Amino acid sequence: LPPPTSHLPTPTSHLQPPTSSHAPSQLHRTMGVESPHKGASGSPRINAISKKLVYQPCTVCGWTLGIMFFITFALGVFNAGGLSEQSGYDWDISTTQAVINADMITSGESDVDDISISNSTERTDASYYITIQYNKISCNGENMFTPETVKAICETDAVVYNNLGWKGTGIMGSDKMGFCLLSNGECEQPISPSNLFYGSNHNFTCELLSDEEVAVASATLYAHLTTTAGELTYGFYVDKAAPTDGQTCWTRSMFKVGSPLRGYTGASSVGDKQFYKIQEWMADVQEDLQGFFGMKAEGFQALAGQSVNLGGVATKGGLDVNWFSIVMQNAEMMHTVANDTNMAVFSMLFVWFWIVMHTGSFLIGSLGMLQIVLSLPVSLFIYRVIFRIWFFDTLQTLAIFVILGVGADDVFVMVDAWVQSRDEVPYGGGSDEDEEQKLASKCDDKAFPVCCATCCCAGPCACMGHDPVRADWYVRRMEYAYSRAMKAVFNTSWTTAMAFFATAVSPIMPISTFGIYAALCIIMNYVFVMTLTPATIIIQEYYMEGTHGESSGEKQSSLPNCCWCCSGPNFGPFSDTVKGWTPPPPSKPEKVPIDEESKAIEKMKVSPCSPEGFINGYLNTMELQTQGGVRWFAIGTVLALSAYGIFSCAASSQLTPPTEAEQWFPDNHIYSKALKSMDKFLSGDDDSYALFKVVYGMKGLDRSKYNIYIPAENRGETKYDSDFDLQPAAAQNAFLDACDTIRNYQCKEKGCQFGLLIRPNTTTCFLEEFQTWHYNTYAETTYDCTATEFYSRLTTFRETTAPKADPYGDWSTEIGMIDGELKFATIDSRMTMKVLQSVIVKRPISKIADNLVDDLVTTSTLNKPFQWTWDWVWYVSLSLFLSFSLPAEHAQNALAQEHSPSNEAAPQNNPSPWRYCLAPYRDSTRRYETEEGLIIGLMLGMAIALPVAFATLIFATGNVVVSLYAIVSIGFVVASVLGACKAYLDWDLGIAESVAGVIVIGLAVDYTIHMGHMYDHASHEIGAQDREARFRFAVEKMGTTVFAGAITTAGSGMFLYFTVLLFFSKMATLIVFTIFFSFLYSFGFFMALLLLAGPEGEFGRIGYILESLGLRKKADYEKPVSVAVVDEALAAPIGSGEVALKGDEDTNL
Repeated sequence: LPPPTSHLPTPTSHLQPPTSSHAPSQLHRTMGVESPHKGASGSPRINAISKKLVYQPCTVCGWTLGIMFFITFALGVFNAGGLSEQSGYDWDISTTQAVINADMITSGESDVDDISISNSTERTDASYYITIQYNKISCNGENMFTPETVKAICETDAVVYNNLGWKGTGIMGSDKMGFCLLSNGECEQPISPSNLFYGSNHNFTCELLSDEEVAVASATLYAHLTTTAGELTYGFYVDKAAPTDGQTCWTRSMFKVGSPLRGYTGASSVGDKQFYKIQEWMADVQEDLQGFFGMKAEGFQALAGQSVNLGGVATKGGLDVNWFSIVMQNAEMMHTVANDTNMAVFSMLFVWFWIVMHTGSFLIGSLGMLQIVLSLPVSLFIYRVIFRIWFFDTLQTLAIFVILGVGADDVFVMVDAWVQSRDEVPYGGGSDEDEEQKLASKCDDKAFPVCCATCCCAGPCACMGHDPVRADWYVRRMEYAYSRAMKAVFNTSWTTAMAFFATAVSPIMPISTFGIYAALCIIMNYVFVMTLTPATIIIQEYYMEGTHGESSGEKQSSLPNCCWCCSGPNFGPFSDTVKGWTPPPPSKPEKVPIDEESKAIEKMKVSPCSPEGFINGYLNTMELQTQGGVRWFAIGTVLALSAYGIFSCAASSQLTPPTEAEQWFPDNHIYSKALKSMDKFLSGDDDSYALFKVVYGMKGLDRSKYNIYIPAENRGETKYDSDFDLQPAAAQNAFLDACDTIRNYQCKEKGCQFGLLIRPNTTTCFLEEFQTWHYNTYAETTYDCTATEFYSRLTTFRETTAPKADPYGDWSTEIGMIDGELKFATIDSRMTMKVLQSVIVKRPISKIADNLVDDLVTTSTLNKPFQWTWDWVWYVSLSLFLSFSLPAEHAQNALAQEHSPSNEAAPQNNPSPWRYCLAPYRDSTRRYETEEGLIIGLMLGMAIALPVAFATLIFATGNVVVSLYAIVSIGFVVASVLGACKAYLDWDLGIAESVAGVIVIGLAVDYTIHMGHMYDHASHEIGAQDREARFRFAVEKMGTTVFAGAITTAGSGMFLYFTVLLFFSKMATLIVFTIFFSFLYSFGFFMALLLLAGPEGEFGRIGYILESLGLRKKADYEKPVSVAVVDEALAAPIGSGEVALKGDEDTNL
């Protein structure tokens, strides 16, 4: 029996076009019924594509899969398939002045002449640290330091101290490499509270001390806290309450790791080769500590690849112990990311299972999943080989969780459209018997192909659907499904891709490249779903199903793996080369009385938990009317969700940048506990605070060789000012005045300490020490010597002395001699602002640093540095312009070059704010501007993505009213997701939230566009003009697809909850929230609003508005249908092969 029809009636022979058989009749165009000869699309191109898919599905599948696998293989040939090497520059905004300043300083310091002194520089730079924290478990007003706790602290520190890699042999030049910081050729003693009790140079034998010895040492420690100098030195060991309480509950140790290592020149930075050598050693140290406390992962955690027992607690002698190192955290993060991304396997299995369940086909589910997975390497090939974007890091791997949901949704759209075409496209196509016999005769007296003789098929026409009429039906069904899916999937793919492309304007390179890669994945998935998926559907129908003969009243057996060789260009029901086989005569569908059809429909019961059951329940509920004809439930949902959307808008507006450093691991992770405890201490080591450098003599940065997508290489070469001269007395006085100003500059903000911007005793002013040395050596001041004498003696001072604050250091970077000439001069200091502070804390302090710039005295040879905060505003406006006018790579590189503070054309006697460099160094402003960039990127992304979504809605629906309803719904979805993060989870606007903000728009728009497109399509397909009929049509045709898509996207994201990194678990929450609110608002708000106040007829349509304004001529097919033609259609009886243009209320269907 043919499936019952409910919306699209079957056209009859007496309603054929009066003239050409290739043009739709007036009635067909008006009422939405297409010509049977051109299929549902009316497009010759789609008709040709449909024939190709129907007649040669194996060829299409083979070529598509072949291209996918070839490109995947090519990734390996081009060595373009792996992750990029991480560096400390990845998240820097390379075009901001703070980063340019840092790169100028780094380049300049690498150019300086070596110091010709006998002491080696091996491991003399304190590059990294291992911090161990101790917290007394029960600290009730008692002194933390007891003989037992002191011994426990000493024994824990000894684990690191006694590691073979810490000292090596302790002798410079030995074969065994060490990692400790060297001072005068010896390992520097760790900063440990045990030094206060065992002596500053003890060897960590850790004998048990007496109560008296511990009490005396403790009293001495607390006595030092009464002075500012003592607080700076000994505040490192105690918590903030110690000066007033006379006791502490917290203390800590620090081990300094030195670089450059043997065989290297220059200090190490995150991501270089030295860094990874140090990381290998620290991994060994971490294993020692875990073994010492019995914290190694076991059971499920070990199977998951975790190295730390997350639930374990390190305790010793009544103390909780935590430890932290940026190097250890980096290694743990890389290890954790590698294990967390394995969750993608479970997501893929879930999505595959759901596709199989929804489509009922193992073949479609498997090839659908294959095309989703292979779209990733194909997109990566375009991303790297064609776009030349080589940066590909952990963030980009998140695209797999997005594409799993989006790709499955696209497969559902195509498959559901094909399934619905069985009802919408009548079998036989309305041809008369002569035409059907003509189609059948094409197989008469044709030779049986040799290839099929080797198969198990009954004949070539059987291979292609058992009869030519069925093959023609398949072509028209494919036209219907392909044209509808092409539009629906294009609309959502375009909007989602544009939402991701919007992140390309983010000033943070990893986020911008993530958007580009994710957008490419969406585009490639669209290409594959329009090629591989329909071909797979036809293969499923031809070769895998066992019910090909249902409509002709016969049951055919399934013939899997048959006739695949017959899918060549000369094979098919219309081939002229196939002879010797006569098909069975095509049969007519059996007529079914209306009352029997109604009874059959009544018997079609579905589970309320299935997608179909949900849709039935939704329609019954939404369309329910009271006696007064009011749909109170629909009104209630619209009002309730509108109120919640407004609340969410208010809640999302409260999102602010993080007030604490970004947390990457769970609260019970050893590193998370250590980071959260860092703020408990009274004072930090100097290296815990932001480094602040003032550099004179640098003019700009040449970045002509810089590639933003390889951030660690070719970061630029410093350009120096040829007029820079420190010898004149005015210049020397200005430099000394700058030193005093920096030391004493006031700061009353929360993030500052001691009421100062700069920490006391941290400012290194080489000119002060040079003047003292010069007078002691030459018995005259530096103002009395000539320029030649000044620079000659400065060179001698640079090579023969060391800073008082660092006796084992040198002046190589403070006195920038290059080829024997002074090119730059530096004032080093440490801010009272800690490095690990939020942007909220840093923002006002950065303004105070700007004021410091303005207050520095200048001279003709020592000009005023420029302001970098104003420059940030300039950067944002220029980056927007360049991002739209140039390709991505060229725009970023042009921005970097344009932004260099160079002004050679300016008059030399006119001090320019662009010419000389005051550089608050990278630890302070680089992180600050990265955090600012997260916010800017999110705002810019939304500003682009939302208008693009609205434009796509206009294109998809052609109706202004529907588009306005939809964009309000999408806005409420975005606000609800971000508002829930703030109102319920109390999250800040960190990295995960900023990345997800734009992803939300891409995912939120899909369901609304699908439903809006089908609401508009109802008028074309079934001639529905009233809102109720359009509403029902949209829900029935697209509701189950949206339901299934929501399950797959949310389900794939759910597996991120089982990851360790908080970034991934946050993304899981954001994906699930997005799908939940998208589904809720698309059905509860958008569709309910269309049911209550949706446009009817031509109201709100762009074409109608343009015609009403006289801007477009009305098309012939849009002219009103004559009453006689409509009456003729309405008078036709209802039944198989006859059209009946009546409403559901007339037919009870």
